[in-house]
Amino acid sequence: MKELKSVLLVLMITLVVSCKKDEPNQIMEEPTGKVALEFQNVYQDSPFGLSQDYTTPPPMKQKINYSRFTYMISDISLVNDKGEEIKYHHTNPDKGAFLLVHHENTTPKEIELKQIPIGTYTKVKLRVGLSNAAWKLGENQQQTFWNASKAVGLTWDSWAKGYKHFNLEGNWGEEGEAFSVQIGNIPSENKERSIEMTLSLPENLVVKKDETKNIRFEVNVSAVFGGKNKITITKENAIVQDESNEIFSKIIENFTANVFKAASVY
Repeated sequence: MKELKSVLLVLMITLVVSCKKDEPNQIMEEPTGKVALEFQNVYQDSPFGLSQDYTTPPPMKQKINYSRFTYMISDISLVNDKGEEIKYHHTNPDKGAFLLVHHENTTPKEIELKQIPIGTYTKVKLRVGLSNAAWKLGENQQQTFWNASKAVGLTWDSWAKGYKHFNLEGNWGEEGEAFSVQIGNIPSENKERSIEMTLSLPENLVVKKDETKNIRFEVNVSAVFGGKNKITITKENAIVQDESNEIFSKIIENFTANVFKAASVY
């Protein structure tokens, strides 16, 4: 009888241990870290500030002074050394879209990405602006981001007209005439004007458990008018909002190719 009781006790202990191993709550979560994206505005090789006189790059060499430089970032992804893309709340404005509003100071703006899987990353993908797909989710799905965007002037005058992706304003020329660049989607016409880009990192980003790594981006304001396309501002083209302006597509192309650069990893 004692031997039978001993055998039964061993079987019960074995069964309990086996059940615990099979419980889903016992699965370890994947270790993660944080990545901070730091956006530093520059004008050519110098820190950029609002309400300061600059000269557009050659061959234009026009006097220009910015009173506003504001844009939004969304659909951020980190691409690892295996080519896998880790998406950060894509098509989710309240969690994955960010406003970068630059005032008179030159302090970098920072975006913190949480719960990034540990590993080695070589590229960053991001979108300047918000996609039509995100807007089509409806106002109730992005009320927080919509209200914040409206407060800083990155929306048109109604929900139906959507967001502005970026807004640059100021004065140009010796007479100080006004210029304004306000570009956004036209959701009703399904025109996608947000800008997608893939930026290679200058060195690998190694994310470790419970640590924060930083990527510093340089946003070269001089490249808006002086990037791949050399743009001379005139009285006829100084207000940019749609394709009717001759420099509309040229400015978008400059943003895509020249304005953003991944400068350092630390």
